[in-house]
Amino acid sequence: LEQSTRRVRHPRQKHKVSLLEVQIRRREGKLRSALAGALSASATAKAEHPVIALRLLLEALRCRCQLEQYDEAIRGLDAADQLLQRLRSPLLRVEVQLARCELLLGLGRTGRVVGLAQEARQKSQGLYFPYGIALANLAESNALQALGDRRTAQKLARDAHAKFLALGHPERRAESSILLAELS
Repeated sequence: LEQSTRRVRHPRQKHKVSLLEVQIRRREGKLRSALAGALSASATAKAEHPVIALRLLLEALRCRCQLEQYDEAIRGLDAADQLLQRLRSPLLRVEVQLARCELLLGLGRTGRVVGLAQEARQKSQGLYFPYGIALANLAESNALQALGDRRTAQKLARDAHAKFLALGHPERRAESSILLAELS
């Protein structure tokens, strides 16, 4: 991170480094620091680099969900939707939809998550986006577990876990491992 910071020559690079810093802080469990950094960096990146600003808003949303600040997370998702209207990226649309699934799970609206996750999985398959497929499977699995469909939830959780393992995402792999243990 320090080397990346020293090599920054353009504003876009600066915003990318800010995104990396936020992601690292969130993974280290420094949620409030990551949230503050994401909101600040997103505000400065919004005009010139809306893609990075949107990714920063999604990081802020993840922090808010982990901090159980759901009202603020809803407002953040609304801001992400507004920013998404300026962009023509099907991949970012899927990422926002997956963030919506994560928020709805936190709010306990599991019935709605199943349909959104299935739609996100289909879109991810069409975009050849394996991480999106895995996230959709994980979200749907969590929702189905809450709805009492353990068999389907376990199948989806296994698939998500295998994809996270192959993709090298330790945070999500651990999350899917915990879910599999709960379902066993």
